[in-house]
Amino acid sequence: MEDRISGSQLALIVLGVIVGVGILNLPRTVTETAKTDGWIAVIIGGMISILAVLLISLLTTRFPGKSMVEFVNLLLGKWIGSILILGYVLYFFVFAGVVARQFVEVVKLFLLPKTPIEVLIIAMLLTCAYPVLHGINIIARLNEFIMPLALFFLLFVFVFLFRDAKWDNLLPFLGEGWLPIIEGVPNTFFSYLGFEVILFMIPYMEQPRDAGKMASTGVAVSMVLYLVIVVFAIATFGAEDLQQLMYPTLSMVQYIMVPGAFIERFESVLMSVWIPLAFTTINVLFFTGSLAMNKLTGMNDHRIYVILALPVIYISSLIPNNVAEISDFMEIFSYYGSILALGVPLLLWGIAWIRKKRG
Repeated sequence: MEDRISGSQLALIVLGVIVGVGILNLPRTVTETAKTDGWIAVIIGGMISILAVLLISLLTTRFPGKSMVEFVNLLLGKWIGSILILGYVLYFFVFAGVVARQFVEVVKLFLLPKTPIEVLIIAMLLTCAYPVLHGINIIARLNEFIMPLALFFLLFVFVFLFRDAKWDNLLPFLGEGWLPIIEGVPNTFFSYLGFEVILFMIPYMEQPRDAGKMASTGVAVSMVLYLVIVVFAIATFGAEDLQQLMYPTLSMVQYIMVPGAFIERFESVLMSVWIPLAFTTINVLFFTGSLAMNKLTGMNDHRIYVILALPVIYISSLIPNNVAEISDFMEIFSYYGSILALGVPLLLWGIAWIRKKRG
């Protein structure tokens, strides 16, 4: 019998794949164009992501019992369908590689400055490969354990920021109108990418018809978390000063001072929470790419593709030469991801609706 996941597990998987390394620099990218109204762009990006999730749910539940590979081949034909699935496989593996590289850059900067990047990446990928080899149930249980603890600790840390927050930094409201906010929406939507893994995971649900509701819950929780981070970052530093900080979320936590507290460096608390978050993001992307390749070739065991994917992910992680190139690469790559997350499901649903195709 194939593994099955519950609705709550799907919600936590979605939350885990969205919330990762991006939370450290999210406030800077969001306020780059939207300024003090960056929090509005976060909400709009989240709502677009929820709509995309509901669209994916409508598409997959139209073909009950079929994997994405099967219904894509039904709609587009075997050759075009196979090319499209390979596009998703490449996307998930490269995405995992770049996230691993972002993770390693931060770890090297704050924790292990003398350790070579290559060694850190290999260690991270081998650690991630173990649960990926054991399938979707282990991935789901890891997220069930990590995500609630991570959310609790993040909220615990941010409670201490109330005292130093300057709420007038959030003003003026709509000071430059809606245009800067609209221009900032793509960057905020990019920060939600990862939810498209449900295209391949919904068939493994115990109740696939709950997919839209539960996956939307995962996106909504990530939106609330992003909103809290961005609002506090603007209130702490101001929109202009945020542009000078490489990792605003970490810088914000370094401002926390609690006299007599048993924790003197709150950034160490954030790092201890953030590392497992990066781990869950890479895990889910790694597994989904291997699963898609397994379904495409019709093999009974995805583990061979986990092993074969390791060098692909490793090489992908080394494509950017530095932190600036990582940001540039991710911006370009995110447009490709947006097409796969929103454009392709919309196209497939349209074809299925026009041709009256169902499973």
